[in-house]
Amino acid sequence: MKSKLTAPEMTEIERRLISACMVGGTVCVAGAVGLGVSVEVFSDARLAVIWDALLKAATEDKTTHAFNVTRRAFGANLTAQNIETITEIAKLEPTSLYAKTLAIEVVNANRRKQAGIKLGTALAAIHHTPDWDEGWALAREAIRGAEQAACAHAVTKGLNEMIDAYIEDERNGKAAGKVGVGIPEYDEFFGRIGAGEVCVMAGRPAVGKTALAIQMADSV
Repeated sequence: MKSKLTAPEMTEIERRLISACMVGGTVCVAGAVGLGVSVEVFSDARLAVIWDALLKAATEDKTTHAFNVTRRAFGANLTAQNIETITEIAKLEPTSLYAKTLAIEVVNANRRKQAGIKLGTALAAIHHTPDWDEGWALAREAIRGAEQAACAHAVTKGLNEMIDAYIEDERNGKAAGKVGVGIPEYDEFFGRIGAGEVCVMAGRPAVGKTALAIQMADSV
C-alpha cells in the first residue's frame, strides 16, 4: 500500500476496512480493535459512526450483519440513502483477507496525522515564543510526543539537530539586525534583510508576492 494517501484514498481504505470486518464477523472486528482501530482513528466522521455501530453490533448483538449495523448507526433515521450507504460498503470486500492490512493502514495514517500536528506544534513553539529556552523546551516536548504518536523514531530522526541549526541561524541573524522570511531555503538563497535595507519584490499577478510579504512580516 502507499505510504502517503490523499483524503479520498484514506476514506476508501476506511470503507474497505469496515466492509472486511462485516464479512469477517465478530472475530475480525475484535482483531481490528486489538490493532488499535477505534472511532478516533477514522478521518471520515460518518465512517466513524458506522464503525461505532459495527463495534456495538459485534459486541452486543454478536453479529456484523449489514442490517444490524445500519439499525445501530442510523436508528430512527433509517432512510433509503442510509441503507444504500451501508449496502455499498458491505459490497467492497468479498472476504476478510485484507482486514488486518487495512486496519494497520488506518491506524498508521492516524498516527502520522497526529505526529504531523505535534511537529507543527514544535515548530510553532520555536517560532513564536520570545524566550528561546522556553520555546526550545516546548519544542522538545512536542517532538517526543510526535515520536510516540508516530511509533517510529525514524520519522523524527535528525529533527532535533535540524531545529538546533535553525534556532542558531535565527539567533545569529537577529543578533546581526537581520531578519528572514521564515523559509530556510529562501533565506539561504537570497540572504536576510538588514536594517535600513529596501527589498523590492516583483512578479506576475497571483504568484504569491503578498503571501511572501505577510510571511516576512510575521517573522520580524
